[in-house]
Amino acid sequence: MNLNAFAPRGRRWRLAIALAGLLAAAAGAQTLPASPPGNAAPAARPRLVVAFLDSPPEMVVYSKGRHSGVLQYILEEAARRIDCDLEWRETPFGSSLSGLKDGTVDIVTNVRFRTAERERFARFSVNLGNIPSRIYFLQNSSDQRDIKSLSDFSGLRVGYRDGVYYFKEFEKLPNVDRRPFTDNDSMARSFSVHEVDVLVVNNKISTERSLKSVGVNASRYRYASLEMNKEIMGTYMMYSLKPELRGVFDRIDAELEKMLRDGVIASIYKSFDAVPPKPDGVTVRNR
Repeated sequence: MNLNAFAPRGRRWRLAIALAGLLAAAAGAQTLPASPPGNAAPAARPRLVVAFLDSPPEMVVYSKGRHSGVLQYILEEAARRIDCDLEWRETPFGSSLSGLKDGTVDIVTNVRFRTAERERFARFSVNLGNIPSRIYFLQNSSDQRDIKSLSDFSGLRVGYRDGVYYFKEFEKLPNVDRRPFTDNDSMARSFSVHEVDVLVVNNKISTERSLKSVGVNASRYRYASLEMNKEIMGTYMMYSLKPELRGVFDRIDAELEKMLRDGVIASIYKSFDAVPPKPDGVTVRNR
């Protein structure tokens, strides 16, 4: 796979210069904070731990410790505007949610569904936009079963990523051996040795890259006829419920809303040759 397809167009320094001008123009003049009175020490800059996973084009992992993507540019710009530092950690999604609960993670990126269960332990960011949800089902090429409906899953071993919401009927599929995995790589390894019959896929690119990494080439798998595409998903981040960070997240959300209105977020998506999600209730200025 050519990962450059998900990198910004042109040389990185040229994109940085272009985006810097765009972001500065959108942000407008900003008032510098007043000096603290007397000898009072300035407030410490907040430092937030941000968990992410490989999910092109929103986040792309090129190699260990090397990553980029639409959401990184968006969140780093919002953090710059409020004078905040970010620490990026590549983390399986299920572990990211556990980190929100135990306080070791402050932000989880690229969350698609806002559910009541998740709102019990996290705060959701403003929605950066909506896109149709598309869920695919991957089988071995030698598997002659034709999956055309949810009833065809009966008796099958189905691999999926722990903590991920796929579609509302998934949790209630009868007579299905549901097998959770922490990440795409472990799920791909299980598929490669025929421990599961079907993989539930919400990002073809990252799934196929994991399959290739464990020696499963494209001739060894195919996608079922069935595709779940009737739900609409958003583009959220999940925030920690730590009381001391409530004000920080209020300020991040305010900047994200400004970036949506000013068309900055759409421009960042387009710089990665990606289609921006449809804004949810925000009037975007034409650029």
